[in-house]
Amino acid sequence: MKRCNFREAWLIPVWLCLGGLGLTADSNGLTTKKSERMTLRPPLRVFLYNYAPLSSGDLKVAKEVASGIYENVGVRVDWLDCYLAEEELKHNPECGKLTPATLVVRILPRSKAEGLKQPPAALGFAMLGNSGEHAHYSSVFYHRVEELSGIWTSSRPVVLGHVIAHEMGHLLLGEGGHSRTGLMTADWNRAELEHVNQRAFTFTSQQAKEIRARSLKRHSSAEASRLGQVAEKRQVGDASD
Repeated sequence: MKRCNFREAWLIPVWLCLGGLGLTADSNGLTTKKSERMTLRPPLRVFLYNYAPLSSGDLKVAKEVASGIYENVGVRVDWLDCYLAEEELKHNPECGKLTPATLVVRILPRSKAEGLKQPPAALGFAMLGNSGEHAHYSSVFYHRVEELSGIWTSSRPVVLGHVIAHEMGHLLLGEGGHSRTGLMTADWNRAELEHVNQRAFTFTSQQAKEIRARSLKRHSSAEASRLGQVAEKRQVGDASD
């Protein structure tokens, strides 16, 4: 999947909203139940825009697949289905609040994907910022997911979930995110799709470590920004008394 360093004019606008969630640790170091472990993982919030002819059932499966991939490396994903038109933002204002711990994934149909002039075989791309900046925006080409799943008789929503996880991986790993093996390999062929079918296509151990660390760093940045905003509001309130 190709990575690009630009933003598109038609992209749903978002503005910085300072916020974040807390992270705790298991003090005794013992293995905990799944429901308890989830609270220990650095959370990522994903704004999902579905422009493709994709059923709600298939989209649910794709999100579950992508979430499972990240849960396996110790990162929780919280999804927020967003409206597609700017004027609809009022119905779900949370979709306009972008924090360091937020990623944006767009599932695009052929008509929108072809206008981006990406390589014909690309399954999607991620827009990476300058060094030191958090990357937020990624796109998945749904017609390519359809083609790939048809060629190798794979479940379409399962393939989609893996492609979404791959593009999210680029946003977290940054430049050089591709690998020779595993989910972040650049070219997917029959061998990779067999791993997809077996739900055994995931990050390398080194990538898993980096993704956990960078997710936690994003979370920490969001929390620091939130606290800074709270302090600023208090100062403004005190000055007005």
